[in-house]
Amino acid sequence: MIPFSDPFASYKRHKQEVDEAVRRVLDSGWYVLGNEVKSFEEEFSAFHGEEFDAVGVANGTDAISLCLRTLGLGPGDEIITTSHTAVATIAGIEQAGCSPVFADIEGDSRCLSPESIERRIGKETRAIMPVHIYGQPCKMQKIMEIARSHGLEVIEDCSQAHGAEINGKKVGTFANLSAFSCYPTKNLGGIGDGGIILCRSKRDGEKIRSLRQYGWNQDRESVTQGFNSRLDELQAAILRVKLTHLEQDNRQRRKIADQYASSLEDLPIRLPYRTDGELHAMHLFVIECEKRDDLLSY
Repeated sequence: MIPFSDPFASYKRHKQEVDEAVRRVLDSGWYVLGNEVKSFEEEFSAFHGEEFDAVGVANGTDAISLCLRTLGLGPGDEIITTSHTAVATIAGIEQAGCSPVFADIEGDSRCLSPESIERRIGKETRAIMPVHIYGQPCKMQKIMEIARSHGLEVIEDCSQAHGAEINGKKVGTFANLSAFSCYPTKNLGGIGDGGIILCRSKRDGEKIRSLRQYGWNQDRESVTQGFNSRLDELQAAILRVKLTHLEQDNRQRRKIADQYASSLEDLPIRLPYRTDGELHAMHLFVIECEKRDDLLSY
């Protein structure tokens, strides 16, 4: 039986480079927020092809929470998002003290519906959090238009969509702040917890760097309420290796998905939605079937 996820497969594929990266960290004697984290942040920024700042954090849930806190959002503020997501999306919103408000999804893409977003906007709405579920890009142009017309912030949850694109523009580069998980099962995953935030503003990047480490300034004075959400050197070194292979690994995912789709297209099931202009990251190959339980037991 094909496993639902297999993080070990990624390690085996890049074993020599990963082992060298691990030894490099162990031999360095510096294990938290050092040169590996700094280099990964720079390389992750460069991967997205624009002038962004990237900040490594402890996990994807913290990445979401820190994005919201950086925008000054908290108790009483409502964030429109989808219930069709990993629980981490909602945990990050609630961790910041905000309240999730659920909009509906589109039947084909399973992503947040722009039309439903507009119907859910209320007087306490402060932000929209689209989730690029399964690696499928949301309709970001329309979502950004809605946000601008209502004066709302947008935070992209890209935890399942590393490297996905819309008309050549990578997800995570539409909003001013975007959150990524680097959990081992992700397309870009380490061997433990990890996350990273993409910031359009250098000022936001510096604020998140303070928040991730006790609210410290450069003199290690706690000048604001902060947290312990640091990306360690070992994860950063491994993620640097994986990042160099991400595009090729995603191409291989899409090739396998194409083989599945070709073999299953004549069956009474709904296959993953794909459309011109969008590059699916194929984090998961999710199908729908009316006789789901019968199919599972087949």
